[in-house]
Amino acid sequence: MTEVIVPRDLWEEDVEGAVSVWLVEAGDVVSQGDVLCEIMAEKVTFEIAAPAAGEITLLVEPEVPIARGDIIARIS
Repeated sequence: MTEVIVPRDLWEEDVEGAVSVWLVEAGDVVSQGDVLCEIMAEKVTFEIAAPAAGEITLLVEPEVPIARGDIIARIS
């Protein structure tokens, strides 16, 4: 199982972000490098790509606050 983690270098430490949109659905099979979601922080949008291939489980709903280093999905 591979965790999809919000990179620690995306924004300032004391700022919260949120998944603005998931581009995949729970249970989808993704390939390594596929864009999974867009995250918004400080009015900037970041794309998060799949670190591995497999079936995805989403752990965070859109618009729920997240921080750098949070696990937002798992790929098995």
